[in-house]
Amino acid sequence: MGASLCGGGEKEWEKVDEYPGFTEHAYRLLFQYGEKYVEEGGPWHLKTILPEGMVENDKSLKPGFEGGLICYAYPQTAEPDVAQNYLDSNFVWKRDDGTFAIVQTWPTKVNKKFTDDFKINSNNPSPGKFKPKAAEEFEQCMRKVFGDAAVDELGIKYCHKKTENKNKAYKGKSEDIYAMLCKNEKIVKEMDIAEVGGASTLPGSLSFVANWVNGKGEKGTKPFTMGSDTMYVLYIKQGWETMACVKPFDQFEAEADFYRPTGPDVEAGWLSQEGRLLSTRSSGYQELMTHEKAQFPPGCELPQWAMSKDAFDLCIDEKNVDTQVFLPFCSGPSCRRVLTCLGMLYLSVLVSCGIVFHFHEREIERPPFLLMFAPLPAALCLAWMELTSVKE
Repeated sequence: MGASLCGGGEKEWEKVDEYPGFTEHAYRLLFQYGEKYVEEGGPWHLKTILPEGMVENDKSLKPGFEGGLICYAYPQTAEPDVAQNYLDSNFVWKRDDGTFAIVQTWPTKVNKKFTDDFKINSNNPSPGKFKPKAAEEFEQCMRKVFGDAAVDELGIKYCHKKTENKNKAYKGKSEDIYAMLCKNEKIVKEMDIAEVGGASTLPGSLSFVANWVNGKGEKGTKPFTMGSDTMYVLYIKQGWETMACVKPFDQFEAEADFYRPTGPDVEAGWLSQEGRLLSTRSSGYQELMTHEKAQFPPGCELPQWAMSKDAFDLCIDEKNVDTQVFLPFCSGPSCRRVLTCLGMLYLSVLVSCGIVFHFHEREIERPPFLLMFAPLPAALCLAWMELTSVKE
């Protein structure tokens, strides 16, 4: 793989899946404080705390017309050992049920691009997508930061955006993604990552520094740190700022669907419900789809959207199970040939009877020479069955 970008000693990566892109449905809650505080007000302290305990932003917010804070549209919870470190902030507190709420909020510019990209509502348009509990806790957090009067006047907004991201994305354990970046200079260049595990990141952490560029052409860098032993997705964020970033897989899959993998190594491959790539070949998928009482083998119950042709084959091979066990009727190849030939024979009889009846109605005593060829399809089918027969 070449020299390490992190100084050597890193393990080879494994089980990092590559995808050609994804569809993202971004559901966000917005507090647009810039509507009220254009030139005066604040400063207000912001601390963007991730559920794993890492801090991405720790700074003061200043007034400005484009000023806004956004967060995810689902409630987040911090583990007690993480929450204890931030109970003195406005962004973590203990709920009545004993769990710890965490509001992971970060700044955004509510400019023309934002309003063009997002559909914005003042009322919750879909409680299934914008969880009421998340809106309640975001509002509670904003009251702590900006005060009741500001929140009562401005309220919380509900924003949705659909994006087709055609840049490559990588899914894997944090340690494996980090090792991949250390060893693969090509990916680092493609993701426009400035530094991996260098002096600009926390010593000993799974960190990298990404270059960013915004809608005005301004450039800068931003560090990212991954928690240990956690599934992440490394991708290129598209928005006002474009840059490589990482997101825990559970957060990513709540809002995004990977594209089907492509390329010679994954031809005819599809994704399972867990996002695992399945290589496929021909076998009993059609039987499973056409028999109402058929059951998928245990552990291979793939959703319909993830299946085409025979998408469960790799799972079948891995678990060394016989698909015929799970088919209620006639799953073997010889059985299928027999049924095919019986059908052809039945068709031949119908054709013969039809010809005889036709000429009988016309009072023609001797049917034409063509009648002797009516059983031909059945004869050919029987010959094909004999030539292609295999032992089940």
